[in-house]
Amino acid sequence: MLAALHASTIDVSTANTATLETGDSLQFQFGSSNYCTNAQLYGAPLYPTYVGFVFVSGVLDPSAQFAAELESADGSVSKWFDSPLTFAPGQFYGSSYSGTVATLSAGLDISPELSQQLFADSAAKLVLRNLGGETTVGLLPYTLQQDLNVSLTGGLMSVGAMHSAVMLDSSAPVPEPQTGMLCLTGLLFYAAWKSRRWLESKRSHSTVKVFSSGRIHNFSQRS
Repeated sequence: MLAALHASTIDVSTANTATLETGDSLQFQFGSSNYCTNAQLYGAPLYPTYVGFVFVSGVLDPSAQFAAELESADGSVSKWFDSPLTFAPGQFYGSSYSGTVATLSAGLDISPELSQQLFADSAAKLVLRNLGGETTVGLLPYTLQQDLNVSLTGGLMSVGAMHSAVMLDSSAPVPEPQTGMLCLTGLLFYAAWKSRRWLESKRSHSTVKVFSSGRIHNFSQRS
């Protein structure tokens, strides 16, 4: 019998696509230091009061639904975008690809107090959680890290966030043997080992009787 325990998180920053099951999420880590630097130069609010994003994918899946969440770097503070979000058709123009794409986008107003908590470490996370069935996202030949654009706005100033990593958080449980089964397996293994040692001991020191010249000689024989 197997017990479901831990979910898995893997780095997919350099992957071109990712397949998400229901409940899986993509976590985009990004920094806000460039916004803070420009805000000081141009007299804008020190922390952004609006966060918008656009995520592009090569395949338009009309049944796909996502929830989007903005989190602080340590995950202690968060705010949800309006959901569910669905993909819409769009046009993409890039050096490696130009053409039709599927776009997932949303915007979020943030109070100055909440923004200071979210960006206290000059970094934050945008989490896209799959609410629908299995779906594959990503735009070839770009990486998932390049598929997302996050804009940070304060007053009349808006800058693009600096992305650092993309993590795939899978909600699918990883099967693991139950403790009882582990103990039983260990006991069976130990019993088999003891039995083998006993047989080897008997074989290694068995007494062999040899008849010679009418006398019986006892030898301790090693097999």
